[in-house]
Amino acid sequence: MQRFFRKILVFLFIAVVFLWALMKFYNPIEIGKIDSVNVNELSTNSIKLSMVVPVKNKMFFDLKILEADLDFTMNDIKAGKITSFDDEILLKALKHENVSFPVELKFENMLTNFLSLFKAFTSNEAKINIKGIVKVKFFIFTKDVPIDLDNVVKLKK
Repeated sequence: MQRFFRKILVFLFIAVVFLWALMKFYNPIEIGKIDSVNVNELSTNSIKLSMVVPVKNKMFFDLKILEADLDFTMNDIKAGKITSFDDEILLKALKHENVSFPVELKFENMLTNFLSLFKAFTSNEAKINIKGIVKVKFFIFTKDVPIDLDNVVKLKK
């Protein structure tokens, strides 16, 4: 009976090391270009957006996106930082799906950002660049995934 438990412990140890190595050295998600940006709310010091982005989970298990440290640039002007999402985002195993990321941007430079946003809203499209790191979690393992998105999208109001 003791040999049986020892085999189970060895198997669990190997499984944990394998999962750790998988999360450490393998990029678990693939993020495509931004499909659309919906403006939900605009105030004097922040803007609430909903960005639809195609995401592919390449792992055999569900992943959670916990937090982010992303620089958000609109029309080549730094609009703010994305540090968290309103809701926890769950990526299903081996799925390629469009994920809606609810985002709240706090403005860093009010006058410049307001003029940039006004120009973007009147033209109904904007060049958006998002660069930084998103933290992804499975079980007890976390992985920082680098993000670099740069494309022109239509703004929906």
